[in-house]
Amino acid sequence: MKNKLDPETLDAPPALPPMRSASSNPRRITKESLLELVKTMPGGVLMLATVEVEDVYETRHGVGYYPYAECAFFSMKAARACANWINRGSKKLHGEAGFKAQAKPMVVTSKHCDQEWLLNFLNGNDSSWIQTVDCCIGKGAMEPDFGDEISAENNEALRIAYAPMPAVTFALKHPLSGEERLVTNNRDDHSSNLDTLVEEGFAEPLAAALKIESEKPGSPGIISTVLVALEVHLRRYDDAAARGRAIIQRKGCPERLRMTIALALHYAGLSEEAYRLLEEGGQPDHVYQMACCAARMGKHTVALGHLIEATATSETNRVRSLLDEDFDPLWEHFDTGAANFQECALLASPAMARCFGPVPPYDGSLDYLDHFDFARLPERLRPAVKARFVLSTYVPRQPGDLGYDDGLSTELFHFRVTEGLNRRMRASAAWDMAKRAMLVLAEAETCAAAGNMMHSRWHVSEIVRNLPNAASDIRSYCVNEKLHRLADEFSAVEAFRPRFTCDAAASYETKDLNRLAEILKSCPPRLLSLGMIQIYHGHLALAAGDTVSAIQAYLAAADCWPDDAAPFHNAAMELAELGRWDEAESVVARAPASFHDLEVCRITARIVAARSLTPSPVEQGGV
Repeated sequence: MKNKLDPETLDAPPALPPMRSASSNPRRITKESLLELVKTMPGGVLMLATVEVEDVYETRHGVGYYPYAECAFFSMKAARACANWINRGSKKLHGEAGFKAQAKPMVVTSKHCDQEWLLNFLNGNDSSWIQTVDCCIGKGAMEPDFGDEISAENNEALRIAYAPMPAVTFALKHPLSGEERLVTNNRDDHSSNLDTLVEEGFAEPLAAALKIESEKPGSPGIISTVLVALEVHLRRYDDAAARGRAIIQRKGCPERLRMTIALALHYAGLSEEAYRLLEEGGQPDHVYQMACCAARMGKHTVALGHLIEATATSETNRVRSLLDEDFDPLWEHFDTGAANFQECALLASPAMARCFGPVPPYDGSLDYLDHFDFARLPERLRPAVKARFVLSTYVPRQPGDLGYDDGLSTELFHFRVTEGLNRRMRASAAWDMAKRAMLVLAEAETCAAAGNMMHSRWHVSEIVRNLPNAASDIRSYCVNEKLHRLADEFSAVEAFRPRFTCDAAASYETKDLNRLAEILKSCPPRLLSLGMIQIYHGHLALAAGDTVSAIQAYLAAADCWPDDAAPFHNAAMELAELGRWDEAESVVARAPASFHDLEVCRITARIVAARSLTPSPVEQGGV
């Protein structure tokens, strides 16, 4: 089963002029054609930026998966442009046909040209370039020109940026024991080799040796990448950030160094600069770290947007998002009631609900620590983890590792579980607040549709009391036109005085009339005509014994809120108290239909109709 791609998962190809990218390869790549191309490259090294996708195949053992090069370019920029083009609208998960394309570097030398796996890889396992729904290389289909050029300059830039770690011999001296060691880097597995040196305490001399190598002409980018990562490991964040900036200024930012430099900037407290660097790269696998940076920057809406994208197809990101210290400012933003309604809508979206499902059993598979996690570890537990410094992370030691201690590992396990649950609870509290705001607005919409604007107003008031900043944008999420006008009032008073709704309501409920009077007195003239202000003036006048002024204020509120039963009820009752029955009857007569749906208002209507403040036995039972 070859190229079983679902066209429903990708957008239709746009109408583009028939053009072929300059990187288009022959319909069939042979050993001879590949060798010919390699020979034309400086040093006989061809650097390709491939765009990989996955396909499926059937065997007697079931369905299998394999990656293949959809196309190859001579610049990473062109490969990323092609990958992004293929990915438009795709929501495929790993292991499904048509898995999202990603740009990767590939080193090709003459010794590779006769290797069947490489030819199969480049030819998509069927001796021809692969045809997908959106991208077709080598078959004459329409595709955009991704701006690639076959040039020695492009190839050299790729070689410097993405060439593998060379076999380098270092003379290292242990800073504590004085042990001298001659170490030759294993170019086939440099990460584990260097991790071992760091684990044995050679981080400082290794950094010094790498610094010397990085300053040599033509030094491959991997040297700088490892050196920046090592400086991050040594918590020399400012040094790592400065070195990263210098690399970018000198020869641009190699993609595999971009994340390392961004982490250095992030840990140095320069999250905004780190965010810009990742944004310029445009790599899909950088979106989660962009969310982390945005959260630290206080750009909560941006952080939530990236988090939704990063967790859409990644279980690791879903679990990690609730445990990551980077998102503490985001959860605190909700906890303190500072979120606006858009942020509530994003956090309560179905896309984020996947993150807050049942807690998966803890099996350690996602148990890595970043530098913030490591800093929170009690000093006694730090020996229980080891550095993976190239990735700027730490992982728990396993049996057989140098320095493994079963007791410490168990204690670390319980510490991580307890801390993880506590962090998850904080994130869940923010999620619950966002969900509550969305639910209450839905109830307000239901009441408004039924004509019950009093209860609808109470619902909106609850949202704004808990989340004052929601007043600024809740109108955009209201469907009913009457709710639009109500939202405008809340927005106006909150713009004048933050937390007006909360403070005024709390003052009235606690009978703190002096504070309520001060709040109302500070209102500018443009707000005095609002129904919310008038009804509070009525409450204040009534508490002071000025019934006439209270009636005037309630009637003014009724003019502002013709669909709200509350001001009509209040005005009618106070008119009845003064024996002004004709006026009370007039107020009841023009009250909205919802007035007669409420039992307390029906009792008021019966009192006015009977022109008697003494309720009947039936009325007494109904109150």
